Amino acid sequence: MKVNHLLYKVDNLKESVDYYRNLGFTVEYGRKEKPYNALIYFQEGPYIELINNMNMPWYIRIFLRLIGKKRFMQGMINQENESEGFIRICFECEKSELEKICSLYRKYRKNIMKIKVKRVDTKGRKLQCQTIFPEEEKIPFVRTPFENNYKIENASHPNGAKRIISVEYGINDDDQNLLHEMNSDKILKLKQGTGISHVIIETSTQKNFEFK
Repeated sequence: MKVNHLLYKVDNLKESVDYYRNLGFTVEYGRKEKPYNALIYFQEGPYIELINNMNMPWYIRIFLRLIGKKRFMQGMINQENESEGFIRICFECEKSELEKICSLYRKYRKNIMKIKVKRVDTKGRKLQCQTIFPEEEKIPFVRTPFENNYKIENASHPNGAKRIISVEYGINDDDQNLLHEMNSDKILKLKQGTGISHVIIETSTQKNFEFK
């Protein structure tokens, strides 16, 4: 699978949006009212999601506990409590591949949740896709393309950023085989270790640089 996007945890969404805009990135809030994330799209390839919280109200947390999904809920809370920086990778698959991906997770004994995600963007467009979330927050999740032929806009950046050309991703020995089966994206460099590092942006106006 190809990488769909990278999650980048931020402590203050507005300050982070202003910071990256000042660096010459075009940044779009995920929604108009009370946004919890913002998006940096590129001309091609994966995008970066700046995320402040997991948009999981208290009543959803209680419901997840009641249905035995405490581990999944705790994983989401753990991500909210992470330090600023890249925290997770999302791959993309077609809707027809969802069951195959579920089987792949189960092959490696990963408990999962299938969730239909919906939101209305800042232009009033209703976006929805299907996702598969492993309960372990360090394992990449998977989503389908948006179902209404959504086209990315605002992918032109004053600083000349064009696309992500390289991502290093450290994984432990137990998850090596799973990640090698999931990944078919040449930009993703798997190695031993933990987490995402050295996200390199190609530009048209200056030397390539690392996103931080």
